This record gives sequence, C-alpha cells and structure tokens, in this order.
Amino acid sequence: MSIETIIRRILGEERVRSVKTESIVNFDNESIVRISIVYDAGTAITEDEMTKLLDALWTDATQPFPVIDFQEDTDIEPVAAE
Repeated sequence: MSIETIIRRILGEERVRSVKTESIVNFDNESIVRISIVYDAGTAITEDEMTKLLDALWTDATQPFPVIDFQEDTDIEPVAAE
C-alpha cells in the first residue's frame, strides 16, 4: 500500500489536499522519508490521528523513518512566476 493511500485512509479522502514524499539521508546518515501533507483547514488533525498515521507508516524498523509535516491549505502562499 502506498504512503498516500495510507494517509488518505486515516485522515479521510475529502480532507487531504496533497501528499508529497521525498526519500533522503539525514545528518546521522540514516534513511528517512520526508512527507508533506496539505489538508483542509476546516477540520484540524488530532493527536490521535497523527499517532495512528505514524504507526501505520512505520511498521518496520528496517524501513526509512517517516518525518511528517502537516500544513493547512489556508497556510499555502500562492507563488507566481515573474
């Protein structure tokens, strides 16, 4: 199951606006996956949902550790090319 599918199942399809992932090596030379989630600001993400999400994404200690950034869709600044 993909990372995005897991996120959408736990947080709800209608609430998740976008998901971006990037696999990198951190300063300790360990593999991590950086996950950016943009969600509908109308419904806050609870601590319980964050815990469920982390537990679902990191089921095996041999997998890269997920580092998750949550961002409300109202916090996104529009960017225009000039």
